[in-house]
Amino acid sequence: MNTAEDKTRFLKPNMFISLVFLSLIVRAILIYTVPPLLDVFYYDTQAISAFLHAVNPYGHTYVNIPDWLSTPGAQNVYTYLPGVLLFLIPFGLIGDARLGLVTADMIIGWGIFVMMGRHSKNASILYLLAPFSVLFSTVYPNNSLVAMCFLAIALVFERVGREIMSAVFFGLSLASSQFLFLVYPFFLLNKARRRKFKWIAVSAFSFLLVVLPFLIWDPSNFIFDTLTFQFSRSVRPLVVPAKIGYNLNPSLSGFFYTFLGVTVPPYIRIAIVVLLFVFFARRVSDMKSTLFNCSYFLVASMFILPNDFSWWFLELPFQTLLTAISLEV
Repeated sequence: MNTAEDKTRFLKPNMFISLVFLSLIVRAILIYTVPPLLDVFYYDTQAISAFLHAVNPYGHTYVNIPDWLSTPGAQNVYTYLPGVLLFLIPFGLIGDARLGLVTADMIIGWGIFVMMGRHSKNASILYLLAPFSVLFSTVYPNNSLVAMCFLAIALVFERVGREIMSAVFFGLSLASSQFLFLVYPFFLLNKARRRKFKWIAVSAFSFLLVVLPFLIWDPSNFIFDTLTFQFSRSVRPLVVPAKIGYNLNPSLSGFFYTFLGVTVPPYIRIAIVVLLFVFFARRVSDMKSTLFNCSYFLVASMFILPNDFSWWFLELPFQTLLTAISLEV
């Protein structure tokens, strides 16, 4: 620990703590000085209010969203899974749902740090201070942070051998973002190989405990909002002028639509993603290799599966990659 290499590898404790506080302060300043530039904020705020008034947020009509932020055809659609709503309710009550996303960010950074590998401090700070991480919890709210937060806790419990608690939080992550279903098969396969069927059962139960009440409440709207709508979004060209600069859609569908005038059917995109999973799943053995290969798979899938690509899709693989790096000794 006294070599020059060690000094560059590790952040000193005081510097590490200072940088963590800096990341928190920057987020707080942005929340209270810059208005949200995605419609996500308005959906979350109104979904919280609807739920607290015993109104189903799925199929609810969302109003007063600035025209230049609104998603066409989504006035009655809440695309996020119930874990997001339930997590954000306390923060909405105290003033701003984005405070929940900032809290999730801090937990994700902590989850990377407590992997306790030689790069864990640096990786944690890299996540917390990366400009897009800061923006995606404040100015451009990314609701996937809730699922990433639960995933971070699940991986911490997995790291210390608390498999039941790992399963509980993995189930909560599944109940908070559709993208976590791209991560789950890696762990599902690993647990099945090791005959850890209790982990599989507990994670499934945890997921159903959150999702089933909303599914039973209004099955048709819930399924449309959280599943059907995702695959029915219209395809945008590769480059589209926007109110601020340009919107880019470098997805597989975006390229085909721009250069050939056709869209890629969902079943073809799903088939490609399944083949990619088979390729990457064959390369995993332990937790570190699982997270590395899951990260590569996620990056590829984010450009293939959705019709309409958003840059915040890459925040989940960024987390899994940094967590894998933090496991190196």
